Amino acid sequence: MISLLYIPITSSEVDVYVKNTPLSIKTVTVKNNGKWTPIKLIWTVDRDKAIEFKETYKPWCDMLVAKICWNKTGSLLLFSKETQQQVLQQIGSDRYITLPKEGTNSRGVVISAEALSLIEKSPDTRSIDINFIQGDIDYREVYTKWLDAWVEDY
Repeated sequence: MISLLYIPITSSEVDVYVKNTPLSIKTVTVKNNGKWTPIKLIWTVDRDKAIEFKETYKPWCDMLVAKICWNKTGSLLLFSKETQQQVLQQIGSDRYITLPKEGTNSRGVVISAEALSLIEKSPDTRSIDINFIQGDIDYREVYTKWLDAWVEDY
């Protein structure tokens, strides 16, 4: 039997439940050197909410991250909530979480590249390598097929 769990749209972390366990799914594109770039934890332009989030944040679910490095080897990583919590405690929230710069419209609070690197290096982090090959796509052909299908329906 399949049971469905409701995830509120305002949930800042959970994207899906797998076997009744919450999981956050993130993607990030990195340069050819493979160095991390920050990943959004929450989307907000409200400075006060961002500060409140940073002061109260504690990872409470595992995170599945697609680390895309086009035309090179990237990876699919599983960060346990325990490892995330350990790194947060180790480096502190000022280095773990980066707030948007005041007066900008960055739209969110991010987990720092430093924190991601430390989590990735943890022996508890699971990872598989993936070759992300970026091919050429003729979007006109895709658009034409979509448009033809749409016209048939209406």
